[in-house]
Amino acid sequence: MPRGGYRPGSGRKKGSRDKSRTSTAFSLKAREFAEFYRGVMDRARRGKKPTAKEKEKMSVLSAELAGELDKANLGSQAAEAEALADLMPLDFFLGILRNPSEDKELRIRAATLAAPFCHARKGEGAGKKEDKADRAKNAAAGKFAAGKPPLKVVK
Repeated sequence: MPRGGYRPGSGRKKGSRDKSRTSTAFSLKAREFAEFYRGVMDRARRGKKPTAKEKEKMSVLSAELAGELDKANLGSQAAEAEALADLMPLDFFLGILRNPSEDKELRIRAATLAAPFCHARKGEGAGKKEDKADRAKNAAAGKFAAGKPPLKVVK
């Protein structure tokens, strides 16, 4: 039985090499942006406001993401790319997700990247033990708080 040789229809299709490169660059930049945004949102849930450095990095990453979007020929105008620089990542991904004129694969990717910010996983957040400790701490405050220790008289 012969092995190897020419087989009709086999091999990489024409143009697939360039398509994967552009969409992968956009996906990597979007993933980096989403990971950074996830960290900022986690700290915001704990009550910590984003610092000036985080805000600056977020604007830089959003501008880079808009540039990748323009390079990948997914955006139509340069003014639109500048408008995207001021958007938060969740708003950006939800905008792609809700746009029916976008490619279906791109909308699916946007939904995948936006899902962790919209829906919490089961088991995330405070569990029973942490909740019980928080309730005990709140109950121990106010009129049930521990009193001052007695004064020591030194002679």
